[in-house]
Amino acid sequence: MNAAGQVAALKVAVSSLPSLQQTKKDAKTVNKLNKQLDEALNGKKLREQCKNLDGFIHEVKKKTDRTIPPKDGKITEAEAATLTADAQQIQAVLGCQ
Repeated sequence: MNAAGQVAALKVAVSSLPSLQQTKKDAKTVNKLNKQLDEALNGKKLREQCKNLDGFIHEVKKKTDRTIPPKDGKITEAEAATLTADAQQIQAVLGCQ
């Protein structure tokens, strides 16, 4: 699957996270993460795409919570690990350094 297809799949995964289905803060987090992915997909140059994927990974780290269940607007460590691995796979497909 090409990078655009992987980004689309990752957006679906973000929107489907069980920990982000309850509150307005959860919806805000989903929107913020998906916006980062949109920006990565729409970057005109490889450097922009890679930078925006780095921003996505950084945002995932900021939204990770160690408590179970996570606080409103936060994701579990397992969800964060999956999202990060998927974003890093997209970076590899793109050839990011």
